[in-house]
Amino acid sequence: MRFVSDKVEEGSTAMIIFIAASSVISVLPIGYALFQMYDSSVSWSESSSDYKILWAVFLFVLIMMIGLLYMFLNMKIEIKADSTAIEARMIPFMRSFRVSNLSDIQSLDIIKIDGIMKYGGVGLKKQLGGRTSYTMNGEGHALMIKMKDKKELHVQISKVEEWKRYINEFENQ
Repeated sequence: MRFVSDKVEEGSTAMIIFIAASSVISVLPIGYALFQMYDSSVSWSESSSDYKILWAVFLFVLIMMIGLLYMFLNMKIEIKADSTAIEARMIPFMRSFRVSNLSDIQSLDIIKIDGIMKYGGVGLKKQLGGRTSYTMNGEGHALMIKMKDKKELHVQISKVEEWKRYINEFENQ
């Protein structure tokens, strides 16, 4: 059986815009309070402890939001398959690969996905009934892995033709 390796890196533009907008919205009330409390006649050492704490909270929230945005900008899906297993992970949410041995797989198929409507959004989604999905954006194709224990794993892919050849070899095995 051939070796297939695939990586999906392009994230959903709507998700990035949502994260950036929510970051700005979360910082605005604190920034407004800082603006209201600012007194140019008072030095930093003479300012109230409430003002200093508010600055610390502002910086903490700002750093957290920048970190969240950085994490989502670097999000990607890696999937690889060989003659014994199919391994998938979603970086940065998973360090190690989720391994599905071919002996535990009932069927493989390529499906067209609608990440927003079918999975309830993009990212790592675990749903009732044993279905797990790794999607980066709301459109494209996914490898649907049906396990013998009735669980399903849907992983977004970009190399559709290579995966079709892999599935043909899996079915002919």
